[in-house]
Amino acid sequence: MRIVRGLAVCILLLTCALSLGADLVAPHNYAVQYRDRPNKPPSGAFLLGTDELGRDRFSRFVHGSRVSLVCASAAALVAIMFGAAVGLAGGSGD
Repeated sequence: MRIVRGLAVCILLLTCALSLGADLVAPHNYAVQYRDRPNKPPSGAFLLGTDELGRDRFSRFVHGSRVSLVCASAAALVAIMFGAAVGLAGGSGD
């Protein structure tokens, strides 16, 4: 169980580091379409291949992880605040 938890923490930290340095790490612009290379498999030029419009999947993953991490953090913060408010309201009754 401890190994799984350590692996999960490592993956989360790696994802956070990649998303923070997305502009430096991503080899291509996430929105550029290489129309001559749709649905290409992974290669040296495209680490995760391309999608149906020829966009680099790795670049899109790295830039998209920013949005996912911000949304997850915001949801956790809202849940903590809501839980604290309910707990305070429930515990303050005489």
